[in-house]
Amino acid sequence: MLRSPYFVVDDATLYRLAGHRAELQGGRRDQRVSLWQALSSLSDAGPAEARAREVLTALQERSAVRAPSDVLRAADSLTGYSGVLAGLPGGRRRLADYGGLLALVRRLESGSKDRVTAWRRLRGLVRAGLPIRRPRLAAEGAVTLLTIHSSKGLEWPVVAVADLERRNRTQREPVLIDADVGVAFRLEDDDGEVEEPALYKILRARKALREEQEERRLLYVALTRARDRLILSSAAESGGALDVLEPGLEAAGVPRTVVPHEVGRSNLPTPPATVVAAPATDRDEAPGRAAGGSTAADDPAQVAMPALALTARVGKGTTAGGSAGDGRWLEVLDLVGQLDDGWSPLAWALASAGVRAPASELAGRWLRAAVEADGGGVDRSPATYSLLAWRTEGGIVALADDAARPGTVTDAGMVTVSRRPNGPVAAADETLRLWSLHVDPHADVETSVEHVVGGLASVDNRATG
Repeated sequence: MLRSPYFVVDDATLYRLAGHRAELQGGRRDQRVSLWQALSSLSDAGPAEARAREVLTALQERSAVRAPSDVLRAADSLTGYSGVLAGLPGGRRRLADYGGLLALVRRLESGSKDRVTAWRRLRGLVRAGLPIRRPRLAAEGAVTLLTIHSSKGLEWPVVAVADLERRNRTQREPVLIDADVGVAFRLEDDDGEVEEPALYKILRARKALREEQEERRLLYVALTRARDRLILSSAAESGGALDVLEPGLEAAGVPRTVVPHEVGRSNLPTPPATVVAAPATDRDEAPGRAAGGSTAADDPAQVAMPALALTARVGKGTTAGGSAGDGRWLEVLDLVGQLDDGWSPLAWALASAGVRAPASELAGRWLRAAVEADGGGVDRSPATYSLLAWRTEGGIVALADDAARPGTVTDAGMVTVSRRPNGPVAAADETLRLWSLHVDPHADVETSVEHVVGGLASVDNRATG
């Protein structure tokens, strides 16, 4: 350690110290004198020995009451260890390894802050032969893009956590298994209606609670990666982790900065390269091109606004009247890309098929069981998130992610369209009748377009009939 970058003691000094230890040993074999004992008893210590003795004494005293990682940081502060590493050949690599050492020690001492416990855990790792992953070397002048799981144990001066409003997609599995409670099944009756037994609802609630707790733990990991500055961003006013953080941010007086969204300046997501073939009677001789179609080279407009080559039967005039180049569709496509790009392929396909554009003001809104919207009513029932929704006579038609019943339409009754999933209902919130149009956004895009077109036409016929 004396020769390491902590103290950089030269060979001549170490030789003199070894000679002093031999004098203290005096040829006795029953008692071994350590180098630390020799350094502590050296009467004519030079500047290097005196400095090393002073620092090591302070660290010994500190180790009796502080965690091992704190002692390591104190050693760095007293000796300038990390500064010496930075000046050596391969300094960046050495500093990264030192940071990895600190992170490992923090994990070993977790829950105890005791050096004996940390040593016992480290010995267990060595005996088990478990490899310890070497930390990655961060690129200079670059942005590191990582998942929250991959960022554990790392730290940066500035960290940005984006998409705070994003929610994990909830799925209703046919079977739920809980080690403490048992097994439950999601059933269907003879009419195809879904039935959830009481045990299934209990297991689903327990699973939702576990997932929420895990999301909070991951959020804590993400927020604590920042050393100097933390940037939080969201594409919506509420939802997801933003609802968890908002009370604390308001209590701390952290201001919100609203950046106006300009559609024309956005980079729309590139639609998938899938091409849905037209019927054989309408197909041109050239493979992959429908009759009357053109490639990007033939039509420069397609370079600026790519669209799916899609042939779809659009119903009566109530569903037609849009295209990917339509300004209304441009705004909706941009919002879908920002809020949940998993729906982007279907949105692009609907625009390319000529389906009329959804109502952009309904994107990102919450559909809640209708209560009196007087500013004081509170609705505590589960809310449904709306992304693609159309206004129709007497209400709205909203797409619902449902792979089990694609193409079906459900009259959901009266709902309140709100900016928030819960809490007081604002006076400006609308109360409308809701028809849920069930589609699978990840299924065959042509089939999903037909489901949407047919569903819209069905609701329009009901409303006018």
